[in-house]
Parts: sequence; C-alpha cells; structure tokens
Amino acid sequence: LFRTNELSSKMHRGIYSLCEIFFPYKQNSKLANYNPVDYNACMVLSHKQFPIGKSDFASVREGNYYYVDKSFFIQEVIQEGAEILLFPRPRRFGKTLNLSMLRSFFEKSKENRRELFKGLAIEKSEEAWTHFQKYPVIFLTFKDVKASTWEHTFSLLTESIAHLYEEHRYVLASGILSSEQSRTYLEILRKKATVAE
Repeated sequence: LFRTNELSSKMHRGIYSLCEIFFPYKQNSKLANYNPVDYNACMVLSHKQFPIGKSDFASVREGNYYYVDKSFFIQEVIQEGAEILLFPRPRRFGKTLNLSMLRSFFEKSKENRRELFKGLAIEKSEEAWTHFQKYPVIFLTFKDVKASTWEHTFSLLTESIAHLYEEHRYVLASGILSSEQSRTYLEILRKKATVAE
C-alpha cells in the first residue's frame, strides 16, 4: 500500500474520487477522521481491494475485489453477430479481464457459473442467458509471456499452448480426431512437437 506522501497529485484526485464512489465522504462519519486522499484509509474502511494486476474474471468476482460492471459487453457481442471481433484497447484497459468474462459466460462447463454474474447488468438480459455456458471456448493469452531472449520466449509460448491442450484433453477421447491428429495433439501436449506442428 502507498502512503499519501508517496502519491502524485493526480493519483490523489483519482483515489479521492474512488473513495467518494464507494463510500461518500460527507455521509460517512468515519472518513471525517482521515485525509480524503489517503489510499490506506480508503482500503481499510472498504474492506475490499482494487484488483490491480488481476485479469481472471472468476477470481475477481469470488475474491474481495471491487468490480466495475462491464457485463453488458456480453449482450453487445451476441448482438454483433460477427464471425470475428477485434477489441483494440491500450495497455491496462482490462482486455484480458473482459475476455475472461466472456469465457466464463459462454464456455461449456460442469460448474454452474451463474453466481459470478449475480447482480450484474447482464443478469437482466433474457436473450443473453439463452447462450449461457453453451459453447466450447478456446481461451489463449500471452500476457504473461515476458522474457529477455527468444529462447525463453519460445519456451513460455510452448508452456502456454501445452497448458491449453491439457485443458481440452477430452478431445483425445472424443473420437473426432484422426490417428495422425491424435499423435500431433499428444506431441504438443508433451511439448515435443516440431515448430511446424
């Protein structure tokens, strides 16, 4: 946590605004004893944390974190109806978190994830719920692939892809793959595949 004197004036104003949103200064007598731009005081009184660096939707919703409701984005995706959607955003604008939210909503799963969306805007959309947990989803992110050499980068990419194949291992027993496709799948899973594969 930051001490007030370590923050810039711009951050002061931003934190003050957040405190005002979550528990208005004038209406909360406890805050009268604190500097309104004191981040520590804001955190102590709220009993919640800001999900800095968090990009997994389920973790944010199940953890003790504030969440800015962007769930109606799900409805927009459904209504768009395009085969491919591009979501360009600057860094730290929640791209991975939003995509994780889409995954949690659309992905087939034995786990009922409805509770994750309780109280959010999308909960009121009847159209959206007809698509809830109905589709297979491949979710791949390279946001944590950070290395100083190509060799290390390639190793991390291999790990990420192998992890994804592990998540969908059920495909091997589905009978939809040919013997050659099954062989390639296992090679990738074991991180022994060629670059071409």
